[in-house]
Amino acid sequence: MSTPDSPKGVIVPIITPFTSTGAIDWPSYEQVLEHVIEGGVDAIFVLGTTGEGTSLGNEEKRALVKFTCEKAAKRCQIYVGVMDNSLIESIRLTEFSAACGADATVIVPSPYFPAGVKEQIAFFREFVDASKLPVILYNIPQMTKTALAPEVFDALLDDPRIIGLKDSSGNMVYFRRLQHIARRRRGFAMLIGSEELLAESVLLGAAGGVTGGANVFPELLRDLYRAAVNRDFNVIESLQNRLMNVSCKLYSYGNGGYIIAGIKAMLKAKGLCESNVLRPLLPADAGLAKIARELLEQ
Repeated sequence: MSTPDSPKGVIVPIITPFTSTGAIDWPSYEQVLEHVIEGGVDAIFVLGTTGEGTSLGNEEKRALVKFTCEKAAKRCQIYVGVMDNSLIESIRLTEFSAACGADATVIVPSPYFPAGVKEQIAFFREFVDASKLPVILYNIPQMTKTALAPEVFDALLDDPRIIGLKDSSGNMVYFRRLQHIARRRRGFAMLIGSEELLAESVLLGAAGGVTGGANVFPELLRDLYRAAVNRDFNVIESLQNRLMNVSCKLYSYGNGGYIIAGIKAMLKAKGLCESNVLRPLLPADAGLAKIARELLEQ
């Protein structure tokens, strides 16, 4: 198993552009890929929630991983989401990703059957034992309906094959509790999934964030991360205000799926891709598209 640099900085959960028929729009994906790499992100997280990874078929997932690794060409790290109801499929996708040159794999608690502490520990241990790549744990209970219990994290933390944890719960008390547990392992990467909390989390010791907004504004998130590392509070305040302006107007529109629709609407306004999404999501309506255009003009 390879050992990548510890995850840190701005990690973009890259979107997946689609044609009007639901096929992957490869030219547009390459444009977005180059946009975020040139914008200074530290890693690309392919097949994440923002990338609608769970809505893709197995062949499409593999094609996307292969394309991403080839086009990124080691300019940044590549992490692959293997979030499947089938543990076997998650392991197979990890094996494929390792062969393609990915740096790490990202896995959530089993998202269908309710799992307690014992079940979660057994699930993750079996996956880690079989994984050909270092593992990043991912807590996103609003999607999986199962939270990664702190007791599970405590039991798994000392396994060197697990190199980080991304928390997208938005619960800073929970995040701080896991940070406290992680103190006993030097170099373990705690990553925040709520970009509005990026600066705060880094100031409190987080390694970085997995930020959907970096699809559109990679430089903004990069500069905010660096300002937090340098404890430059004047810059943090300025950049945080810009970020919150986007967040409050765009991400609060409609239900959770509109976060993805809003990001794609902004990318469309930038000329990088169309705003098509896969069902059950719906693309940006006229109101959201208008907000996206106005935000880009500011």
